[in-house]
Amino acid sequence: MAQQYRFAAAEIADEAFRPKAISLVLAGGVVSAVFGAEVAKWSRDLFEPVLFAGCYALILVLFLASAVLLYFVELPRPSTPVLAGGGRPLREIAMEPSFIAAVVAGMIAYGVMSLVMTATPIAMLDCGHEFAAAAFVIQWHSLGMFAPSFVTGHLITRLGLTRIMLTGAVLLLLCSLINLSGLATFNFWAANVALAGGTSVGLLTDVHGRVIHHRRRPIAGLYASGTVAAATEQGIGYQAGLSLASAMTFSYLAVRHMIDGP
Repeated sequence: MAQQYRFAAAEIADEAFRPKAISLVLAGGVVSAVFGAEVAKWSRDLFEPVLFAGCYALILVLFLASAVLLYFVELPRPSTPVLAGGGRPLREIAMEPSFIAAVVAGMIAYGVMSLVMTATPIAMLDCGHEFAAAAFVIQWHSLGMFAPSFVTGHLITRLGLTRIMLTGAVLLLLCSLINLSGLATFNFWAANVALAGGTSVGLLTDVHGRVIHHRRRPIAGLYASGTVAAATEQGIGYQAGLSLASAMTFSYLAVRHMIDGP
């Protein structure tokens, strides 16, 4: 359900408000990065002696609050799509070098991100660090995930997609080197900031997977999904299943849009 928040903001807003709507959704991700870690620190001992029960209880409250708010949102019914036909077959698209490069880049970025980010809090506690220190590290990692989305489109337009992807690869390598250099809080913090920069310099997309220009309009013929797209819809948490589901769902939607036309 959370995947659709940003799409609803972009799709049902009028032209004048649409850029602001997308920016507000991105800003919500930044707020969640700060808010989530602070809530975790405050609620972990709320129901002692059951550790972290308070965190799960507050997550439930937040989801219920979201459901209540969404109940009052009136979304227009989508019109029946008209299939244009005549597009390239999926097999031909999948054999394109650019398609293969995007898939490989997404696999590497997600593999490194899921290993390091998911293991970091557990590793820090196992190394004797306080829970507050682990929350601080994840807080900065989450900020690094969301904040670049404001400028990624402009950077790609200015520097080119290849340079941005290579920058991400360098940051992932830097993350690995920092992690291997020590177990201090600074090492965990710096590695996760570099990790966020390497995996989250993603492309903002619409409901069809079309990449959004920095002027907030779709770029014809350019699509992105999974970890190649900007992470604007989720907050702090373990993202394994969500990321895989996102990649499969929006890759399918993007390819259908390529084949069927607008």
